[in-house]
Amino acid sequence: MELHDDQLELFSPGKIFRFPGFTLASSTGFSYYPMEDQWLFVPYSVFKVKRFKDQVITLGAMDNVDDADSSTTTDDDSQDADSTDNDE
Repeated sequence: MELHDDQLELFSPGKIFRFPGFTLASSTGFSYYPMEDQWLFVPYSVFKVKRFKDQVITLGAMDNVDDADSSTTTDDDSQDADSTDNDE
């Protein structure tokens, strides 16, 4: 699988990716490991591009436990008792 120039720009070292909506990805046809059919990971997994050389992209998994921002929570979550300013 060859990437086009506009696709290559997405994989610069240091770039961070979050995958919110799915828990597996097919790797058939482009994985470095030919026997691999798919990758499994938890929802909202976060990866950082570690290296990109000779059409090989190396990703590193990042800890995202403390990364609960507005893109991963609903409006209802903001109404939790622990998040109010009226504790006086």
